Amino acid sequence: MSELGSNQGQDENKNGPVFDSSKLNKEQTTEHFTNVKDVEDRAKAAEKAKKEAEKSANEAHEKSVREAAKLQQKAEKTPNKTSGASARKRKWIFAIIIAAVILATIGIVYYVSNFGKSSEELAEKKVESFKESCSGETLESGYCLEAIEDFEDYIRNERNLDTKVVLLGEYEEYVMREFGNAGRVKDFLDDNISGDYTERNKEDLCDIYKDLYYKVHDWEEYVKDCEL
Repeated sequence: MSELGSNQGQDENKNGPVFDSSKLNKEQTTEHFTNVKDVEDRAKAAEKAKKEAEKSANEAHEKSVREAAKLQQKAEKTPNKTSGASARKRKWIFAIIIAAVILATIGIVYYVSNFGKSSEELAEKKVESFKESCSGETLESGYCLEAIEDFEDYIRNERNLDTKVVLLGEYEEYVMREFGNAGRVKDFLDDNISGDYTERNKEDLCDIYKDLYYKVHDWEEYVKDCEL
């Protein structure tokens, strides 16, 4: 992508291309229904994965409890031929086993609550958190700037490319709407276009760039074929 145009071409914008809004609306409607279907399919897959994770967690918890109970029963049936010190040792061992079961259960619950969720669900929560952090703030505000940098780090580290493209779109739309910082947005997009993106991903990324150029009235870049 070339550098964004400056404000010096504002007078030339009057000669920019005239767009067929009916065609645009038709394309947007078709894309909307396609996106809805994609989202529904991903949501069903995420729900299935979550249920399987919960089932595995419950089975693991029940198995741990059964094993602890067996050990306790075995200890109770063992003839009391040991000293009081040995008896206390058995109690400590049993207490350690119970503690391990509790910790394992907590870990499983945490996994199901977080890692068991799809990247789309986690990304949605991150976007909401980011927008709340920046609500009513300005780009010069240290708090909001910190939130933007945190959001950029989250996007940069996202491994699911479908989710990453969605996040880049959210980032471009929000930062341009609230702050109009086209330079920062373009630099961040340029830094995150490398990767094994699908053709659909590339098309979506091109749409993000086109939206950016449209907002800054850079018609020359807007009408160019996008190359990624």
